[in-house]
Amino acid sequence: MAGKRSNPPEEPSGGNEWLPTYADMVTLLFAFFVLLFALSQIDVQRFNLLVVALSNRGATADQIIEIGQELNLFNEDDIDFNDPLIPLPIGPDAITSSMQTIADEISDYLDASGVAESVQIVVGDDYLFLRFLDDLLFAGNSAAILPQNLELLNFVGWSLRSIQDEIGMIRIDGHTATIIGMEGTYHVSDRILSTDRANAILRYFEDVVGIEGEKLSALGFGRFRPLPDSDNLTEEGRRRNRRIEIMITSVDGVALQLDNIYERLVEVP
Repeated sequence: MAGKRSNPPEEPSGGNEWLPTYADMVTLLFAFFVLLFALSQIDVQRFNLLVVALSNRGATADQIIEIGQELNLFNEDDIDFNDPLIPLPIGPDAITSSMQTIADEISDYLDASGVAESVQIVVGDDYLFLRFLDDLLFAGNSAAILPQNLELLNFVGWSLRSIQDEIGMIRIDGHTATIIGMEGTYHVSDRILSTDRANAILRYFEDVVGIEGEKLSALGFGRFRPLPDSDNLTEEGRRRNRRIEIMITSVDGVALQLDNIYERLVEVP
């Protein structure tokens, strides 16, 4: 008769399962203390330089290197960190926080470009208004954007794109200044010219800059909306009335009105 076979003894509970978790924790603690040590040894001057570079929206690695060279990293007396703003071309990946910030950036750019007198800016809590006067963006009787000012249009467009999540509507208005009673020389009328100019800016913002199309609209007023303090009877008045105006608002009022109208249409039997 075969003897009774005994089962092997069971491993006691609470073996070495805890070791991987413990090793991971020790590794993380080690990495944490290494990080603290590294921070304690960091060159404050280089760290401040990095902050300066990254505070300029659109900066690339090459531009950051150039900043270091311009600031003369090894001579701390040449760096004024109380006023760390260094002019850099804004890029399409710019990140900003408000319309006031955008207005300040555009104003600084206009000053640096020498065209501040040709652009007017008004900013409020929920809107930004830009007025481009006379022939800054277009030649006479033309709806083709002047190539020499595309950099300005890029700057404005990229600035707006960087806060487009805060924007409800960007409306582009075209205005001309044909003397009242006279037909324009562009195609059929000056109204078409003003409309084509507004649409040229819209298409550039949408197709080139990449602003969301649903936020953009364009209107052409022709000669029928002269400025309150100007008219089209004098050359000076006509010069001021030839303009492109861009209204940026946080709420799309047109969409809200249309939504209300659509709801009422549904209710109509």
